[in-house]
Amino acid sequence: MAASAWPHARTDRLRVVAALVLAGVYALPLLWPPAAVAPFDPTPAHSLLERVFPGVPPSWVGLRLLALAAAAWLLATAGSAEP
Repeated sequence: MAASAWPHARTDRLRVVAALVLAGVYALPLLWPPAAVAPFDPTPAHSLLERVFPGVPPSWVGLRLLALAAAAWLLATAGSAEP
């Protein structure tokens, strides 16, 4: 296909590469998990992520979920522009 027929091909390629990097950010901690925090009995004083995932640092869970959502958004919007 000619370059002028699809002007958004470079942008789409960058979106897919960025999505793959974000998917790697999501999956990489499976090989190197964070240090465990001491188990506790979740109370309403704790954040939602601490109550849903007790014993896991909430920043770690939040970063992984954010990376997954961003990768899904980038892949969903790649190729959606009209040529």
